[in-house]
Amino acid sequence: QFGDPIVENARYDLSSAHIARDGKRVLYHCYMAHVRICEFADQQLESHMRGLRRFFEDTANVYVYDASQDSKTLLLYVEGPRDPPAYFYYRVDAKQIEGVSLERTKLADVLRPGVTIVEYKARDGAAITGYLTTPGNAPKGTKLPIVVYPHGGPEMRDHLTFDPWVQYFAARGYAVFQPNFRGSDGFGKAFAESGYGEWGRKMQDDITDGVNYLATEGLVDPGRACIVGASYGGYAALAGAALTPDLYKCAVSVSGISDLEDFIGWRKRNWGRDSDGYTYWLKAIGDPEKDEQKLREVSPKQVVDRIKIPILLIHGTRDEIVPVAQSRSMKKALDKSGRKTELIELEGEGHSYWSDENEMLALSSIDAFLWSHLGAGYGSTMTGQRIN
Repeated sequence: QFGDPIVENARYDLSSAHIARDGKRVLYHCYMAHVRICEFADQQLESHMRGLRRFFEDTANVYVYDASQDSKTLLLYVEGPRDPPAYFYYRVDAKQIEGVSLERTKLADVLRPGVTIVEYKARDGAAITGYLTTPGNAPKGTKLPIVVYPHGGPEMRDHLTFDPWVQYFAARGYAVFQPNFRGSDGFGKAFAESGYGEWGRKMQDDITDGVNYLATEGLVDPGRACIVGASYGGYAALAGAALTPDLYKCAVSVSGISDLEDFIGWRKRNWGRDSDGYTYWLKAIGDPEKDEQKLREVSPKQVVDRIKIPILLIHGTRDEIVPVAQSRSMKKALDKSGRKTELIELEGEGHSYWSDENEMLALSSIDAFLWSHLGAGYGSTMTGQRIN
Protein backbone atom coordinates (compact mmCIF):
# COMPACT_ATOMS: atom_id res chain seq x y z
CA GLN A 1 0.00 0.00 0.00
CA PHE A 2 2.93 2.36 0.64
CA GLY A 3 4.98 1.34 -2.39
CA ASP A 4 8.21 -0.60 -2.81
CA PRO A 5 10.63 -0.86 0.15
CA ILE A 6 13.32 1.81 0.16
CA VAL A 7 15.68 -0.28 2.29
CA GLU A 8 15.28 -3.69 3.93
CA ASN A 9 17.20 -6.55 5.50
CA ALA A 10 16.67 -10.16 4.46
CA ARG A 11 16.83 -11.59 8.00
CA TYR A 12 16.28 -8.92 10.65
CA ASP A 13 13.61 -6.31 11.30
CA LEU A 14 14.82 -2.72 10.91
CA SER A 15 14.77 -0.85 14.21
CA SER A 16 15.31 2.71 12.98
CA ALA A 17 16.28 4.91 10.06
CA HIS A 18 17.36 8.52 9.60
CA ILE A 19 15.94 10.38 6.62
CA ALA A 20 17.53 13.37 4.91
CA ARG A 21 15.83 16.75 5.37
CA ASP A 22 14.63 16.73 1.77
CA GLY A 23 12.78 13.49 2.52
CA LYS A 24 14.30 11.73 -0.47
CA ARG A 25 17.22 9.76 0.98
CA VAL A 26 17.84 7.34 3.82
CA LEU A 27 21.06 8.54 5.45
CA TYR A 28 21.40 5.41 7.55
CA HIS A 29 19.31 2.54 8.84
CA CYS A 30 19.80 0.26 11.84
CA TYR A 31 18.85 -3.28 12.79
CA MET A 32 19.64 -5.71 15.54
CA ALA A 33 21.64 -8.68 14.28
CA HIS A 34 23.63 -10.10 17.19
CA VAL A 35 24.58 -6.51 18.00
CA ARG A 36 23.14 -3.23 16.77
CA ILE A 37 24.29 -2.51 13.22
CA CYS A 38 23.80 0.83 11.45
CA GLU A 39 24.56 1.00 7.73
CA PHE A 40 25.31 4.43 6.24
CA ALA A 41 24.66 5.57 2.68
CA ASP A 42 27.79 7.72 2.88
CA GLN A 43 30.56 5.20 2.19
CA GLN A 44 33.16 7.16 4.15
CA LEU A 45 30.98 7.13 7.27
CA GLU A 46 30.19 3.47 6.67
CA SER A 47 33.91 2.70 6.55
CA HIS A 48 34.46 4.51 9.86
CA MET A 49 31.63 2.62 11.58
CA ARG A 50 32.86 -0.74 10.33
CA GLY A 51 36.30 0.08 11.68
CA LEU A 52 34.85 1.08 15.05
CA ARG A 53 32.85 -2.16 15.33
CA ARG A 54 36.01 -4.15 14.56
CA PHE A 55 37.97 -2.19 17.18
CA PHE A 56 35.44 -2.89 19.93
CA GLU A 57 35.03 -6.56 18.90
CA ASP A 58 31.98 -8.18 17.34
CA THR A 59 30.15 -8.51 20.68
CA ALA A 60 29.90 -4.75 21.31
CA ASN A 61 27.14 -2.31 20.42
CA VAL A 62 28.57 0.99 19.18
CA TYR A 63 26.25 4.01 19.37
CA VAL A 64 27.01 7.50 18.08
CA TYR A 65 25.77 9.40 21.13
CA ASP A 66 26.62 12.90 19.93
CA ALA A 67 28.91 14.79 17.55
CA SER A 68 30.78 18.10 17.37
CA GLN A 69 29.47 20.87 15.11
CA ASP A 70 31.97 19.97 12.39
CA SER A 71 31.32 16.20 12.83
CA LYS A 72 35.04 15.62 13.29
CA THR A 73 34.65 14.37 16.86
CA LEU A 74 32.07 11.74 17.77
CA LEU A 75 30.98 10.80 21.27
CA LEU A 76 30.46 7.02 21.30
CA TYR A 77 28.50 4.95 23.78
CA VAL A 78 29.73 1.36 23.76
CA GLU A 79 28.36 -1.64 25.64
CA GLY A 80 28.09 -5.39 25.29
CA PRO A 81 28.29 -8.66 27.24
CA ARG A 82 32.08 -8.26 27.37
CA ASP A 83 32.03 -4.47 27.62
CA PRO A 84 30.56 -2.61 30.61
CA PRO A 85 28.87 0.58 29.33
CA ALA A 86 31.39 3.33 28.62
CA TYR A 87 31.87 6.55 26.66
CA PHE A 88 34.64 7.30 24.12
CA TYR A 89 35.72 10.13 21.86
CA TYR A 90 36.45 9.24 18.24
CA ARG A 91 38.60 11.75 16.32
CA VAL A 92 37.43 11.13 12.77
CA ASP A 93 40.36 12.56 10.79
CA ALA A 94 43.00 10.89 12.99
CA LYS A 95 40.94 7.69 13.41
CA GLN A 96 41.81 7.93 17.11
CA ILE A 97 39.75 6.61 20.03
CA GLU A 98 40.01 8.10 23.55
CA GLY A 99 38.30 6.77 26.69
CA VAL A 100 36.04 9.26 28.49
CA SER A 101 34.34 7.39 31.34
CA LEU A 102 33.10 4.00 32.48
CA GLU A 103 29.47 3.92 33.58
CA ARG A 104 30.01 1.16 36.19
CA THR A 105 33.40 2.03 37.64
CA LYS A 106 33.59 -1.01 39.94
CA LEU A 107 33.72 -3.27 36.89
CA ALA A 108 36.90 -1.65 35.55
CA ASP A 109 39.15 -4.53 36.61
CA VAL A 110 36.59 -7.35 36.70
CA LEU A 111 37.31 -10.36 34.48
CA ARG A 112 35.11 -10.21 31.40
CA PRO A 113 32.86 -13.20 30.63
CA GLY A 114 33.09 -15.32 27.50
CA VAL A 115 30.31 -15.10 24.90
CA THR A 116 29.31 -17.58 22.19
CA ILE A 117 26.65 -17.21 19.49
CA VAL A 118 24.66 -20.45 19.45
CA GLU A 119 22.89 -21.54 16.26
CA TYR A 120 20.96 -24.80 16.32
CA LYS A 121 18.04 -26.64 14.75
CA ALA A 122 14.86 -27.34 16.69
CA ARG A 123 13.34 -30.81 16.45
CA ASP A 124 11.15 -29.77 13.50
CA GLY A 125 14.07 -28.19 11.63
CA ALA A 126 13.41 -24.56 12.60
CA ALA A 127 16.60 -22.46 12.80
CA ILE A 128 17.04 -20.94 16.27
CA THR A 129 19.64 -18.47 17.54
CA GLY A 130 20.79 -18.06 21.12
CA TYR A 131 23.66 -16.80 23.25
CA LEU A 132 25.83 -18.55 25.82
CA THR A 133 27.65 -16.39 28.38
CA THR A 134 30.29 -18.16 30.47
CA PRO A 135 32.49 -17.19 33.44
CA GLY A 136 35.66 -15.51 32.22
CA ASN A 137 37.89 -17.81 34.28
CA ALA A 138 36.41 -21.07 32.96
CA PRO A 139 38.82 -22.96 30.65
CA LYS A 140 37.50 -23.95 27.25
CA GLY A 141 35.83 -27.37 27.40
CA THR A 142 34.61 -27.00 30.98
CA LYS A 143 31.14 -28.48 31.46
CA LEU A 144 29.51 -25.68 33.38
CA PRO A 145 26.36 -25.58 35.49
CA ILE A 146 23.80 -23.68 33.43
CA VAL A 147 21.10 -21.09 34.00
CA VAL A 148 18.61 -21.25 31.13
CA TYR A 149 17.29 -17.69 30.83
CA PRO A 150 14.42 -17.27 28.31
CA HIS A 151 13.39 -13.68 27.63
CA GLY A 152 10.04 -12.04 28.31
CA GLY A 153 7.51 -10.71 25.85
CA PRO A 154 7.37 -13.18 24.27
CA GLU A 155 7.57 -10.87 21.21
CA MET A 156 10.92 -9.53 22.31
CA ARG A 157 14.35 -10.96 21.65
CA ASP A 158 17.77 -11.28 23.20
CA HIS A 159 20.90 -9.94 21.57
CA LEU A 160 24.47 -9.34 22.65
CA THR A 161 24.17 -6.61 25.24
CA PHE A 162 25.24 -5.78 28.78
CA ASP A 163 22.49 -7.49 30.81
CA PRO A 164 23.07 -7.04 34.58
CA TRP A 165 21.29 -10.29 35.48
CA VAL A 166 23.28 -12.31 32.95
CA GLN A 167 26.47 -10.66 34.16
CA TYR A 168 25.59 -11.50 37.77
CA PHE A 169 24.94 -15.18 37.08
CA ALA A 170 28.14 -15.50 35.03
CA ALA A 171 30.15 -13.77 37.77
CA ARG A 172 28.82 -16.38 40.19
CA GLY A 173 30.21 -19.15 37.99
CA TYR A 174 27.20 -20.22 35.93
CA ALA A 175 26.86 -20.43 32.17
CA VAL A 176 23.81 -18.47 30.98
CA PHE A 177 21.83 -19.54 27.91
CA GLN A 178 19.46 -17.07 26.20
CA PRO A 179 17.48 -18.71 23.35
CA ASN A 180 15.52 -16.70 20.78
CA PHE A 181 12.76 -19.29 20.49
CA ARG A 182 10.09 -19.00 17.80
CA GLY A 183 7.68 -16.22 18.66
CA SER A 184 10.60 -13.86 19.34
CA ASP A 185 10.64 -10.42 17.74
CA GLY A 186 13.27 -9.09 15.36
CA PHE A 187 13.46 -11.98 12.87
CA GLY A 188 10.49 -11.02 10.73
CA LYS A 189 6.72 -11.17 11.12
CA ALA A 190 6.44 -14.85 10.15
CA PHE A 191 8.89 -15.93 12.85
CA ALA A 192 7.09 -13.89 15.52
CA GLU A 193 3.68 -15.24 14.51
CA SER A 194 4.97 -18.82 14.38
CA GLY A 195 4.75 -18.70 18.18
CA TYR A 196 1.01 -17.99 18.23
CA GLY A 197 -0.79 -20.85 19.96
CA GLU A 198 2.55 -22.51 20.78
CA TRP A 199 2.99 -21.52 24.42
CA GLY A 200 4.23 -24.63 26.20
CA ARG A 201 4.54 -26.43 22.88
CA LYS A 202 6.92 -25.50 20.05
CA MET A 203 8.13 -22.39 21.87
CA GLN A 204 9.06 -24.52 24.87
CA ASP A 205 10.51 -27.25 22.63
CA ASP A 206 12.88 -24.67 21.15
CA ILE A 207 14.24 -23.94 24.65
CA THR A 208 14.53 -27.63 25.49
CA ASP A 209 16.26 -28.40 22.18
CA GLY A 210 18.77 -25.62 22.83
CA VAL A 211 19.69 -27.06 26.24
CA ASN A 212 20.08 -30.52 24.72
CA TYR A 213 22.23 -29.09 21.91
CA LEU A 214 24.58 -27.41 24.38
CA ALA A 215 24.84 -30.64 26.36
CA THR A 216 25.59 -32.67 23.22
CA GLU A 217 28.31 -30.17 22.27
CA GLY A 218 29.88 -30.62 25.71
CA LEU A 219 29.46 -26.94 26.61
CA VAL A 220 27.37 -27.40 29.77
CA ASP A 221 26.59 -29.99 32.43
CA PRO A 222 23.01 -31.16 31.71
CA GLY A 223 22.79 -32.58 35.23
CA ARG A 224 23.15 -29.07 36.72
CA ALA A 225 20.59 -26.93 34.90
CA CYS A 226 18.10 -24.44 36.34
CA ILE A 227 15.59 -22.41 34.31
CA VAL A 228 15.09 -18.78 35.35
CA GLY A 229 12.86 -16.25 33.64
CA ALA A 230 10.74 -13.13 34.06
CA SER A 231 7.29 -12.35 32.61
CA TYR A 232 6.88 -14.75 29.65
CA GLY A 233 10.24 -16.15 30.73
CA GLY A 234 8.64 -16.79 34.13
CA TYR A 235 5.92 -18.80 32.41
CA ALA A 236 8.59 -20.68 30.44
CA ALA A 237 10.42 -21.48 33.69
CA LEU A 238 7.27 -22.99 35.23
CA ALA A 239 6.43 -24.76 31.98
CA GLY A 240 9.94 -26.17 31.89
CA ALA A 241 9.44 -27.59 35.36
CA ALA A 242 6.00 -29.04 34.56
CA LEU A 243 6.37 -30.18 30.93
CA THR A 244 10.00 -31.38 31.02
CA PRO A 245 10.20 -32.53 34.66
CA ASP A 246 13.52 -34.35 34.27
CA LEU A 247 15.44 -31.60 32.44
CA TYR A 248 16.02 -29.13 35.26
CA LYS A 249 17.10 -29.25 38.91
CA CYS A 250 15.20 -26.09 39.83
CA ALA A 251 13.14 -23.24 38.40
CA VAL A 252 12.67 -19.55 39.20
CA SER A 253 9.62 -17.64 37.95
CA VAL A 254 9.75 -13.85 38.24
CA SER A 255 6.45 -12.06 37.52
CA GLY A 256 5.39 -15.18 35.62
CA ILE A 257 2.08 -16.57 34.35
CA SER A 258 0.99 -19.89 35.83
CA ASP A 259 -2.57 -20.33 34.48
CA LEU A 260 -3.20 -19.24 30.88
CA GLU A 261 -6.99 -19.43 31.02
CA ASP A 262 -7.10 -17.35 34.20
CA PHE A 263 -4.62 -14.80 32.78
CA ILE A 264 -6.68 -14.27 29.61
CA GLY A 265 -9.84 -13.92 31.71
CA TRP A 266 -8.14 -11.30 33.89
CA ARG A 267 -7.10 -9.39 30.79
CA LYS A 268 -10.67 -9.43 29.51
CA ARG A 269 -12.11 -8.20 32.81
CA ASN A 270 -9.55 -5.45 33.32
CA TRP A 271 -8.82 -4.29 29.78
CA GLY A 272 -12.11 -4.93 28.00
CA ARG A 273 -13.24 -7.39 25.33
CA ASP A 274 -12.34 -5.06 22.44
CA SER A 275 -9.00 -3.83 23.80
CA ASP A 276 -5.67 -4.63 22.19
CA GLY A 277 -4.55 -5.76 25.63
CA TYR A 278 -7.07 -8.61 25.41
CA THR A 279 -7.38 -9.45 21.70
CA TYR A 280 -3.61 -9.78 21.26
CA TRP A 281 -3.35 -12.42 23.99
CA LEU A 282 -6.39 -14.20 22.63
CA LYS A 283 -4.52 -14.51 19.33
CA ALA A 284 -1.10 -15.26 20.82
CA ILE A 285 -2.13 -17.75 23.51
CA GLY A 286 -5.56 -19.08 22.57
CA ASP A 287 -9.28 -18.65 23.22
CA PRO A 288 -10.44 -20.18 26.53
CA GLU A 289 -13.90 -20.77 25.06
CA LYS A 290 -12.54 -22.78 22.12
CA ASP A 291 -9.20 -24.05 23.42
CA GLU A 292 -9.93 -24.70 27.10
CA GLN A 293 -8.36 -28.16 27.22
CA LYS A 294 -5.34 -27.13 25.15
CA LEU A 295 -4.65 -24.21 27.49
CA ARG A 296 -4.96 -26.36 30.59
CA GLU A 297 -2.50 -28.90 29.20
CA VAL A 298 0.25 -26.26 29.13
CA SER A 299 -0.71 -24.25 32.23
CA PRO A 300 1.78 -25.11 35.01
CA LYS A 301 -0.84 -24.63 37.73
CA GLN A 302 -3.17 -27.13 36.04
CA VAL A 303 -0.45 -29.80 35.70
CA VAL A 304 1.28 -29.04 38.98
CA ASP A 305 1.45 -32.74 39.93
CA ARG A 306 4.06 -33.23 37.20
CA ILE A 307 6.51 -30.86 38.89
CA LYS A 308 9.32 -32.60 40.78
CA ILE A 309 11.81 -29.81 41.38
CA PRO A 310 12.10 -26.86 43.81
CA ILE A 311 10.43 -23.65 42.63
CA LEU A 312 11.15 -20.06 43.64
CA LEU A 313 8.50 -17.42 42.85
CA ILE A 314 9.14 -13.65 42.89
CA HIS A 315 6.44 -11.08 42.12
CA GLY A 316 5.67 -7.40 42.65
CA THR A 317 2.45 -6.77 44.57
CA ARG A 318 1.41 -3.93 42.23
CA ASP A 319 2.11 -5.71 38.95
CA GLU A 320 -0.40 -4.47 36.35
CA ILE A 321 0.94 -6.63 33.50
CA VAL A 322 0.81 -10.04 35.19
CA PRO A 323 -1.13 -9.93 38.49
CA VAL A 324 0.55 -11.24 41.63
CA ALA A 325 -2.42 -13.63 41.92
CA GLN A 326 -0.71 -15.76 39.26
CA SER A 327 2.20 -16.48 41.61
CA ARG A 328 0.03 -16.71 44.71
CA SER A 329 -2.22 -19.34 43.15
CA MET A 330 0.81 -21.26 41.86
CA LYS A 331 2.31 -21.34 45.34
CA LYS A 332 -0.99 -22.54 46.78
CA ALA A 333 -1.22 -25.32 44.18
CA LEU A 334 2.38 -26.40 44.81
CA ASP A 335 1.92 -26.37 48.56
CA LYS A 336 -1.26 -28.42 48.23
CA SER A 337 0.55 -30.99 46.06
CA GLY A 338 3.19 -31.44 48.74
CA ARG A 339 5.97 -29.38 47.19
CA LYS A 340 6.53 -26.48 49.55
CA THR A 341 7.49 -23.40 47.57
CA GLU A 342 8.77 -19.96 48.49
CA LEU A 343 7.06 -16.84 47.15
CA ILE A 344 8.87 -13.54 47.62
CA GLU A 345 6.43 -10.66 47.25
CA LEU A 346 8.02 -7.29 46.51
CA GLU A 347 5.80 -4.73 48.22
CA GLY A 348 4.69 -1.86 46.02
CA GLU A 349 6.65 -3.03 42.98
CA GLY A 350 5.27 -3.36 39.46
CA HIS A 351 6.15 -5.74 36.65
CA SER A 352 9.74 -4.52 36.32
CA TYR A 353 12.04 -1.52 36.98
CA TRP A 354 12.20 -2.23 40.69
CA SER A 355 14.06 -0.27 43.34
CA ASP A 356 17.75 -1.09 43.77
CA GLU A 357 16.98 -2.67 47.14
CA ASN A 358 14.36 -5.04 45.74
CA GLU A 359 16.51 -5.86 42.71
CA MET A 360 19.30 -6.85 45.10
CA LEU A 361 16.85 -8.91 47.14
CA ALA A 362 15.63 -10.73 44.03
CA LEU A 363 19.10 -11.42 42.60
CA SER A 364 20.64 -12.51 45.89
CA SER A 365 17.64 -14.77 46.59
CA ILE A 366 18.04 -16.43 43.20
CA ASP A 367 21.78 -16.75 43.83
CA ALA A 368 21.19 -18.55 47.15
CA PHE A 369 18.55 -20.75 45.47
CA LEU A 370 20.94 -21.71 42.66
CA TRP A 371 23.71 -22.48 45.13
CA SER A 372 21.35 -24.76 47.09
CA HIS A 373 20.15 -26.76 44.07
CA LEU A 374 22.95 -26.57 41.49
CA GLY A 375 25.88 -26.25 43.85
CA ALA A 376 28.66 -23.71 43.53
CA GLY A 377 29.27 -22.10 40.18
CA TYR A 378 32.67 -22.47 38.54
CA GLY A 379 35.34 -20.78 40.66
CA SER A 380 32.86 -19.57 43.30
CA THR A 381 33.82 -20.15 46.90
CA MET A 382 31.46 -17.78 48.72
CA THR A 383 28.04 -19.26 49.47
CA GLY A 384 25.08 -17.43 47.93
CA GLN A 385 23.26 -15.45 50.61
CA ARG A 386 20.08 -13.40 50.43
CA ILE A 387 20.48 -9.66 50.95
CA ASN A 388 17.38 -8.37 52.74
